[in-house]
Amino acid sequence: MEDNIFDKVHEVDLKKTMESSYIDYAMSVIASRALPDVRDGLKPVQRRILYSMIELNNGPDKPHRKCARIVGDTMGKYHPHGDSSIYGALVNLAQDWSTRYPLVDGHGNFGSVDGDGAAAMRYTEARLSKISMEMTADINKNTVDFAPNFDETEKEPTVLPSRYPNLLVNGTSGIAVGMATNIPPHNLREIIGAVVKIIDDEVAVEAYNQSIGNAPVQAGEDLAERGAAIGMERVNPTVADQLTEDSDGMLELPQKTTLEDIMKIVKGPDFPTGAEILGTRGIEEAYRTGRGKIRVRAITNIEPMQNGKNRIVVTELPFMVNKARLIEKIAELVRDKKIDGITNLEDQSSREGMRICIELRKDVNANVMLNQLYKHTQLQDTFGVIMLALVNNEPRVMNLLDMLKHYLLHQEEVVTRRTKYELNKAEERAHILQGLLIALDNIDEVIRIIRGSANVAIAKEELMKRFGLSDVQAQAIVDMRLRALTGLEREKLEAEYKELMEKIEGLKAILADRKVLLAVIREEILIISEKYGDERRTQIGFDEFDISMEDLIPQEDVVITMTKLGYIKRMSMDTFKSQNRGGKGIKGMQTLDDDYIEELFMSNTHQFIMCFTNTGRVYRMKGYEIPEASRTSRGTAIINLLQLMPDEKVTAVIPVDDRKYLLMATMKGIIKKTPIAEYANVRKKGLAAITLREDDRLIEVKITDGERDVILVTKYGQCIRFNEKDVRATGRTSMGVRGMNLNDRDDVIGMQVDVQGDYLLVASEKGMGKLTDLNEFTSQNRGGKGVKCYKITEKTGNVVGMKAVNTEDEIMIINTEGIVIRMRCEAISILGRVTSGVKLINVPDGVTVASIAKVRPEEESDDVVEPVETAEDVVVDEEPETDIEE
Repeated sequence: MEDNIFDKVHEVDLKKTMESSYIDYAMSVIASRALPDVRDGLKPVQRRILYSMIELNNGPDKPHRKCARIVGDTMGKYHPHGDSSIYGALVNLAQDWSTRYPLVDGHGNFGSVDGDGAAAMRYTEARLSKISMEMTADINKNTVDFAPNFDETEKEPTVLPSRYPNLLVNGTSGIAVGMATNIPPHNLREIIGAVVKIIDDEVAVEAYNQSIGNAPVQAGEDLAERGAAIGMERVNPTVADQLTEDSDGMLELPQKTTLEDIMKIVKGPDFPTGAEILGTRGIEEAYRTGRGKIRVRAITNIEPMQNGKNRIVVTELPFMVNKARLIEKIAELVRDKKIDGITNLEDQSSREGMRICIELRKDVNANVMLNQLYKHTQLQDTFGVIMLALVNNEPRVMNLLDMLKHYLLHQEEVVTRRTKYELNKAEERAHILQGLLIALDNIDEVIRIIRGSANVAIAKEELMKRFGLSDVQAQAIVDMRLRALTGLEREKLEAEYKELMEKIEGLKAILADRKVLLAVIREEILIISEKYGDERRTQIGFDEFDISMEDLIPQEDVVITMTKLGYIKRMSMDTFKSQNRGGKGIKGMQTLDDDYIEELFMSNTHQFIMCFTNTGRVYRMKGYEIPEASRTSRGTAIINLLQLMPDEKVTAVIPVDDRKYLLMATMKGIIKKTPIAEYANVRKKGLAAITLREDDRLIEVKITDGERDVILVTKYGQCIRFNEKDVRATGRTSMGVRGMNLNDRDDVIGMQVDVQGDYLLVASEKGMGKLTDLNEFTSQNRGGKGVKCYKITEKTGNVVGMKAVNTEDEIMIINTEGIVIRMRCEAISILGRVTSGVKLINVPDGVTVASIAKVRPEEESDDVVEPVETAEDVVVDEEPETDIEE
């Protein structure tokens, strides 16, 4: 017995056996399980699920079917693996937080962004989504190859027609043996726009080459001699329009699409959960090499609370971040004392959207806390891009352009095969119609032959012999119904035959010319873009460590506004158009209760903006760092942009230029002049700018050259003018000197410099205003009470705004409801000092003018000399100059 056992033992080389077995397994995982095909972007299990649903007639216009039925069909016919893996893939295709454009429309519990699993497949139902029908469009027209299934009882497609670039649009991730793929999802419109760009360039190049006899041409070549032989009139007009002359006067030829061209269209990944990508460096690296790391950050907002505390509100999370696990992690950090200052953590998410509230202690800097959360949690995450897919069943890492080109080649094959199929069907039908029309022309003889024949076979043979018909045509004639003999039916046949011949001609044109073929693809893919395309969800944010980001931001003039409650935004100059004096204005922004626009000025996206606060500190940022918003939106709370201390509020915001001094004015009439060089290195945490008394605040800051006259105006209509040479330059943390002696309860509302205009514009609370020649205000020594500049009555209310302007200038006036009017100063009356003026803006009862701002002329220079960056500034506890000079 034992001898028989040992006789059956075979000695094998374990090394060779393991190698061969493992290689077979590895190749199976790579080619048949984990990696997507570059053409349709699907893994085999996903492709089989979609095809099974098509066979079940489970489309978007049909009722949902039990997922158990779909999984059973897929497993029994095409995918001989576990039902859990098939159902897991089906669920993933239906989750709108996992798939950018879901291919399955799920009905029931399909899990949640908290990581909850889907209900068992016997409880859930599904059907194909509308966009997934584009994946399988024309699959029955011989557009793709079919292969036998695992037991050779069925046929399954090796790839789907995929009428849009699903690999890039929905992305994918998978771990094979020795390799992995992680392709992020993208915006459908952007990806289709890139494909259209490639098609347009291909068509232009082909058309041009055909127009000059297909001779090889080099870009930049002087075509004068070559063009003389054929004449430029032979160039296709659409191509001729694209030809431009370079600096040497030579014609530049149409060029094939480059990666740079594509990257202008495809801004970056577009995740289903939104969030924000930091910088473009990672995106560019991934698109150029196929590998890269993209930093993704949650969308957060710091909201002030009524009790003086702040809270961080998270509304969007990075892709694939589990919300419940994130909240647990934050709670752990608080419990372990790694993060200190969070008093409450609450998940307020609902059907309306995500909302995680993190309440902070009163003495905690919200921005510092947010940075700690970015560091220790998945509020900031890294998406590692590996753009690996199967090309001809071989894994390959590709750049963005390669993937799009492979997709376009697939579409060329799909449309070519569909066209051949349709042409074949059309020709077959036309062939039969030819026979029927011959029969109708000779109907009496046809009837005689059929009646005189013993059976159908003889009748067919006689017809074929008499009229030279084919077997198919003869069969159609003997099958023909008597109603075809009516005149209407004959007309129908003739019309169908004519229509078919036109269709055949069109189909042959597609097959004969690649340009026409590409035009068909272009037209069809643009329809899909229009039908299913949507706006980007993921923002491309600014990364302070990514220098290239700044180069990509165009220099343009912008309007920057900030409200009393500290909401700031940037708007395009085109947002506002000039109106006539006394108009009602246009809606400038949606404000909160008791909020109104307090600061409004013109700047540039690359200009430094300095923000001065009520505590006498200064912060700095560039124009493009302020989020752009629409005219009616509220904007972003400035606490989200600056690391403000608790109870600190921004009171003055100014654009920086290359002049010598910063001139500051406070509400209580204090003036301070400091060399701008002292503010050359403003850190993130801010810098001490001025020392203020408890009852005082900073109201205006100007940049001057130290030689100008300064004008201060109070709310009770007093005005003083003096030369800034009277104000000695003091240090950064000094208090300054007395600029104006105020009456009881009077406050300074504005400061201007004489070079800003020839007239002083003064506006009151109730919409009245006037221009007064600046020469009416004589210079005097600083520290005086000044002279009357406005006659205050019950009809006018107190003075709320003043600007030095010229008659050709334009101004903007904003009321406390956010209504904005823009008008030319030449429409405002020029009156004396002690007058009330004319109506500038109509304000309803209970509404007052909040502020006025001067529109900067477009021709004014925007040149900015940036302060030289020095070593990190150290704040020295120097003694502030507290003595106020009388």
